[in-house]
Amino acid sequence: MKDESPLQNGSTSRSLRWLSLAAGMILLGSAVYEAFSFSLSKVAVLAASIFVAVLVSKYEVRIPKTKTTFAPKIVFAFWGIISLGVAGGIFLTACATLATYGKYRGDRRELYLETVKDIFSALIGGIVFVSSFSFFKSLQFTTSDQGFLISNEVILAALMMAAVHY
Repeated sequence: MKDESPLQNGSTSRSLRWLSLAAGMILLGSAVYEAFSFSLSKVAVLAASIFVAVLVSKYEVRIPKTKTTFAPKIVFAFWGIISLGVAGGIFLTACATLATYGKYRGDRRELYLETVKDIFSALIGGIVFVSSFSFFKSLQFTTSDQGFLISNEVILAALMMAAVHY
């Protein structure tokens, strides 16, 4: 009896890779298409964010006294989703992940699969953020008039997005 997983089969694995790459490209294309509807100020924010994301995402920081590394591309994905919407988050995620090309030492296939994985992660995180933000906003939390810069709804929705991501 042969106990083989369908993912270990070469043709199935290749088909899944091509399917995920195609779906990721469709998502990225739709994010770029939606970015064309941004206002001039949002386009300026997106351009500056892409510039910073490409510069910073090349590096990963190791947290002292642990074996854990911190990837700045996750912060850019979260920030893009919160400030520019799901399309901006997907676009920033793709740019930040593609900036890590040196980490993969020329293995483009792995880089593309990592990019698609991050695009799907940003999409799911963005959907959760938008849904939970709408839900928490409908609850109408009472806030004091002390001039907080970030509303409770945004904080709670960002926590939900982070919980889904991790």
